[in-house]
Amino acid sequence: MPFGYTGKILHVDLTDRKIEIEEPGEIFYRMYLGGRGLGYYFLLKLVPAGIDPFDPRNVLVLATGVMTGSPLAASCRFAAVGKSPLTGAAGESEAAGFFGPELKKAGFDAIVIQGRSDQPVYLWVTEGSAEIKDGGHLAELGAREVEDAIRGELGSDKIRVAQCGLAGMNRVRYANITNNLGHYNGRGGFGALMGSKNLRAVAALGRGNTPYHDEAFLRQTAKDYAKTFRDNPAGEALYEYGTTAFAAIYPMPGRCRWTISGAVPQRTRPR
Repeated sequence: MPFGYTGKILHVDLTDRKIEIEEPGEIFYRMYLGGRGLGYYFLLKLVPAGIDPFDPRNVLVLATGVMTGSPLAASCRFAAVGKSPLTGAAGESEAAGFFGPELKKAGFDAIVIQGRSDQPVYLWVTEGSAEIKDGGHLAELGAREVEDAIRGELGSDKIRVAQCGLAGMNRVRYANITNNLGHYNGRGGFGALMGSKNLRAVAALGRGNTPYHDEAFLRQTAKDYAKTFRDNPAGEALYEYGTTAFAAIYPMPGRCRWTISGAVPQRTRPR
């Protein structure tokens, strides 16, 4: 098993209601590093050229990175990858939250979703196994009601739910995938791709631990990094405002120095 990963990829065919587990091996993980790397590998391997993004042959890959779930700050992210309903091209979108780490704890580095269910369903992933469950009662509920319903049905408020929302079920081409009702795969319309497969949600819960080569070094690095991150004004801006802070950071020409003035990050040019 490669360090930083579970070594398992979950394949789900919603058309045939078929679930398989792939164990690619260490060479694969070294070649296709990170959530995006895993996602684009399966997109290019499995999706025929020229198809419509809503074609059942398109894939939706939810993939974690090597550090997802580690003690490092901001290492909770996972990627959604597929042919984008919004652009018609290959695309990916990342989200923070607890779903990515929980997917690893449940036993998988990625989920590769193909096909289309004839009825609304959701996917339940836990302890190294998965089950396609009826989601007809969830299809017209709002996001909070769906999360509450799944947790109540499966019996735990620790379950992490990633879902496409009503916009996704109606194939709105810029629909998001949300997890924990506050973190979003916001680019590319992957909520619409998820909804086009009649997949209302993916729920994950696990207790697994991801192996690391030197856990003591990793934990000390995490402590050092967290302090450095919070002491940096740009890091403070990201902590307060999330990735919306990038709207101010990216357009700045040349080198700039950040300060925090009240609640609003300000920039000043170095003298």
